[in-house]
Amino acid sequence: MKTILRTLALAAYAALLAPLPAAADDSFYTAESSSDTAAAVEVSGSVTGIAQYFASPDSSGDSEWFARTEMEVDLAWKGELVELAAGITMEPEPFPDDIGARFDEAYARLYLGALDLQAGWISQEWGKGDSAHAVDVLNASDLRWFIDREDRSQRIPELMLKANVTIGGMGKLELAYLPFFTPDEYATSGAWAPWEARQNQAALSAAMTAWSTAYYTAILPTVGDNTIAGLLTEKEATARQSNLERKVDTRALEYGQGGLRFTTTTGPVDWGFMGFAGYLRDPIVQLVDVTGISAASDPHAEISYERAYMAGAEAAAVLAGFNLRAEGAVRLTKDLAGDDPVVKNGTAGWVLGFDRDLPLGVLNVNVQGKGEYVLMPAEADTAGDVDYAEHYSSTMLIARAEGKLLNETLAVSMTGIWEFESASYALRPQVAWTWRDIATLALSGRLYAGDEDSLFGQFDDSDSVQLSLEIKY
Repeated sequence: MKTILRTLALAAYAALLAPLPAAADDSFYTAESSSDTAAAVEVSGSVTGIAQYFASPDSSGDSEWFARTEMEVDLAWKGELVELAAGITMEPEPFPDDIGARFDEAYARLYLGALDLQAGWISQEWGKGDSAHAVDVLNASDLRWFIDREDRSQRIPELMLKANVTIGGMGKLELAYLPFFTPDEYATSGAWAPWEARQNQAALSAAMTAWSTAYYTAILPTVGDNTIAGLLTEKEATARQSNLERKVDTRALEYGQGGLRFTTTTGPVDWGFMGFAGYLRDPIVQLVDVTGISAASDPHAEISYERAYMAGAEAAAVLAGFNLRAEGAVRLTKDLAGDDPVVKNGTAGWVLGFDRDLPLGVLNVNVQGKGEYVLMPAEADTAGDVDYAEHYSSTMLIARAEGKLLNETLAVSMTGIWEFESASYALRPQVAWTWRDIATLALSGRLYAGDEDSLFGQFDDSDSVQLSLEIKY
């Protein structure tokens, strides 16, 4: 029913857009061309059929094979002063056999000369990196499939008000206000659930089992009947099971966020800087009453998010045929000394990379390094601290080589990611054939390896081979 309602809402939205006339008032904005006729709604998108074979049956539900269909629809209308856009993706939720739908974006944009205003659900990328970033902070990520999906499907649109100001020949200033906070999304069960989440679920499950026994034992003398005591215990356990994860409500104005970004060009270098006041998207998870269980215990997980302040810089240039990119950022919390066990420490992150077309233009090589370091790690190196970990840094090498053959209709690529601290890695080979920029047939693989608690090794059971056919319209 929800899918039908969302689809009908989108259709109504398109119907409303179609008759809107193009604005004729040039007092604030001068278009390159004008027309007295109504602008048409542009419709584009794609339909993709995917068949995926998993090494472990648990990765896809009840069978090793998992088939799904994804449909993307993008609508756009642009007048002289106003632009309206919406995008929707319809696809299965993680592994159940039903269809989910979500907006990728839905916004209005008003052009006023050097100033344009944008409002709605917006997906906005910040930074000069190629997919890997240190300063891209406006949108949360949908990681319910870890990195198994493409970047677009991972980005969660945010409700925001955004102003873009062109400052003469100096550069561009972007100002963004987000009234609410959206955390990153993770799978909570199954093969795509992070290792830490699985451990927490196991601890809560064991605690609830112990609590049920203690509760049954405590009420049995009162009710005097084994069956009634069992039913009362089951009823109370069911009620508590639905409230094991207690999250703060981040859809409140007190969780508002704001940021700015300035970009410009000096000689051969594109560069910029940014600032952001918001929240860390990774949660703080604290398990309560999971040891020393009694009938009065209340086993649960408290999930909260830390306020953080961020400053960063970015740059890109072309040198001797190499496209160079760099980003760096520092993120601080209120635990500046790093010794508060219930507040996350600040972090410093960076991205350095390049790509280059090799001679004859057949092969492109893209190499990026990405790292993050927890500030004041010595103060956090105590069991029970929310930052306590085996490693206080994460350093990754991301490499991709792609060759195009047969008049660039056949693309062969290999992408690899290696995390140094955990010695874990991911590989994604792919062969894709494209016909007239309309249809693409692709065969690809996903391989994850490492220790069970490592970044990529925790998804070792999710190795897969995928065949897809995408048709654009």
